[in-house]
Amino acid sequence: METFVLTDGTQLAIREYDGTRVVTFDVVDKLHQKAEGTSRRNFARNQRYFIKNIDYFHFVGQKGKEELQNSNYRILSELEINPDNKHFSYYLLTESGYCLLCKSFKDSLSWDVQRQLLNGYFYAKSNINSIYDALRICINRLEEQDNKMKLISTEQEKQKAHSIYLNDSISDLRKRMETPIADGALTPAQLAAKMGLYSLRKLPHAHIIEDICHVCNINANSRIIRPDTEYVQYRVETKANVQVIQTYLKVPAQELITKWWEENKDKVKTVEYYQKNSGYHLKGEPKTPYYKIYKLKRYIA
Repeated sequence: METFVLTDGTQLAIREYDGTRVVTFDVVDKLHQKAEGTSRRNFARNQRYFIKNIDYFHFVGQKGKEELQNSNYRILSELEINPDNKHFSYYLLTESGYCLLCKSFKDSLSWDVQRQLLNGYFYAKSNINSIYDALRICINRLEEQDNKMKLISTEQEKQKAHSIYLNDSISDLRKRMETPIADGALTPAQLAAKMGLYSLRKLPHAHIIEDICHVCNINANSRIIRPDTEYVQYRVETKANVQVIQTYLKVPAQELITKWWEENKDKVKTVEYYQKNSGYHLKGEPKTPYYKIYKLKRYIA
């Protein structure tokens, strides 16, 4: 069974439902060293803030159990803990649901565990696995086609020329897995940290850098290997035991992004104000400002 290993050596079995990585209440309690039932209780207390099928999945009764069994959920053995199908109730938390639940945890261990899961466990699935799988499938298909060409005796010359082309393509893909990083190149996250752009979770705000790249016609979010350009380099790297395509922004790109930010940050900044008094805010007080560079609102700490 595939696992994710935390820095303290704790192994977490990878759980997926409908192509999305998820966690259970029991897993959250174990990783955050909370008393059994803590996560479920906190969830029930704040469930009105969670959106079903976005922040969590809930499976109830015989129909819910069958739906889960017929899906690609990996840890089917957990479903046998509650053999009473009539009263079967099973929750799965998505990345957003896990983040909302962690708002109730204030200890330093929880901050560290949450950072590891967000940067490794959840991020790996949403941004990484499909990339390596696509490369592997591409290589396998090229090799398969190459083998079929060898069986066509009536087209030996065409087969030979095509086989050379396919072998060169495979070799090129493999070489890109070991391409060295250009001098001074930084990932979007590293550039965000250098520019002092952090999200509300205190992580380098790589999304803002990617949005600026979009408006500057710099492809900084590629899911396939592309030729290096004046601004960007793509390199295959291993993260959380999975191969991913990492984008590196060369020095000219960094200069262009920094210049754009300094010239336009005030133009894309929006400050909204509370329209009425509440237990937390007074009417007229400013909300957390956001920046809308491309499509989404980006909040900066």
